[in-house]
Amino acid sequence: IEDQIRQLTTKIGGIKEKKRKAEELLKTYISSMGAKDEDDFRNKYAIFVRRKELERKIHTSKEVIQSTIGMGEHHDSFIQSISTTTPHEIESTLEDITSRLQDLEKKRDDDNQRIGELRKEIDGLSSSDDLLVKQSELEVKKQLLRDHATGWVRTQIALFVLDKAISKYETTKQPDVIKAAQDIFANITDHAYSTIIIPAGSDDFTIRDNSGRSKTVKQMSKGTKEQLYFAMRLGLIEVYEKDKEPMPIIMDDILVNFDDVKRGPQAIRELAKFAKDRQVIILTCHKNTLDLYKSLGAKEIILD
Repeated sequence: IEDQIRQLTTKIGGIKEKKRKAEELLKTYISSMGAKDEDDFRNKYAIFVRRKELERKIHTSKEVIQSTIGMGEHHDSFIQSISTTTPHEIESTLEDITSRLQDLEKKRDDDNQRIGELRKEIDGLSSSDDLLVKQSELEVKKQLLRDHATGWVRTQIALFVLDKAISKYETTKQPDVIKAAQDIFANITDHAYSTIIIPAGSDDFTIRDNSGRSKTVKQMSKGTKEQLYFAMRLGLIEVYEKDKEPMPIIMDDILVNFDDVKRGPQAIRELAKFAKDRQVIILTCHKNTLDLYKSLGAKEIILD
């Protein structure tokens, strides 16, 4: 018995030593985890487990939000809105949306009921003689509509042809004065405006550029008006002299509103061509204008 007691005592001592080492190892592990004791470790472990569970729920919630809202800007905007909204506000908004949803569901049920009633009416009509009458009236109206559509197309074609005829008339059947002035005006404006017309049914002048855009006299600048007037004067003289002797022409400072770079010199060139068969006298008191005339071949006469 004493031998057994000694053996058990020795065994108990070994067990105690193992317990002591295990307790020291446990203390070391608990300390490495930042806990004070076993109770503190259990609390921290419970918090860790809770944290993992919350992270899992957050991840699941993110997936749901992304599948519903989408990624990128819409997702970021939604998260920002949620972050700045209180639970009370969210609950209030949810109540409003729930109320609207209930109203929409009621409306949907009413619409479904109305659809059912209309289907019954349609079924009733399909078997009645009124439907045949209505279908016949519909076919008659369709034919009338086709006839009116054909008439409308013919009318539009006629209007198009008429517009083309009017445009051709306005372009080719202008008076001789307009035709004579047109080339002069085109040269003065460096062909910015190539056509002068008097529209059919109107007494007003219209000028047209190369792209087909038109301007009335009211829409012209002061300089362009005077250039048109100048071209018309020369055109009128040219037509008047076709069967008469040329007469002297006297003009006084006609380039006051012409620019000195392009249109002024162009106008003087037109005068130079015009003066080949006529005597043209220009009066001016502006030295710059005189120099411009002289540069293009005019002879200077000074009156004291």
